[in-house]
Amino acid sequence: MLPAALAFPQQSAEERKAALLMESINNFGKGKLWEDGIEVCELYSQFLKQSSYDFRRVSEVLRTEAGYFESIVSVHRPSREYFRVGHYGQGYWPFLRNKVYVYRGKEYEKLGAFSERVMQGHPGAELMKTNLPPGDDILQSNKRYLQICTV
Repeated sequence: MLPAALAFPQQSAEERKAALLMESINNFGKGKLWEDGIEVCELYSQFLKQSSYDFRRVSEVLRTEAGYFESIVSVHRPSREYFRVGHYGQGYWPFLRNKVYVYRGKEYEKLGAFSERVMQGHPGAELMKTNLPPGDDILQSNKRYLQICTV
């Protein structure tokens, strides 16, 4: 048995895996990432066929997968922009310090709105004005700097 964690009760490893897969499928649907949702649907249906023989649940998963295929061909999705965010300076936690990540913006979100949203999550950070690699003065500074650009 796996102990209770986050939103999950105490449950067996198979039950936890099933719950995580189902949550992933639902989240991909909410995010309109249907192609990724289809991959997880296929993984989950194989898991169900091999482990529990719960064919009612398999049919539900296949209906969800079919809905994702239908959405791909019938629903208009605006293309989303991706943004490169560099977190520089010693003022950040070690997992962010001097690291660069790529984030996907929200629908119709442009650089200005994305930068504003990121800056709200990092109070006291200074937005860098250039896309040039930061110098040692910035990397070793006790301040926090953000470098944001489109990818």
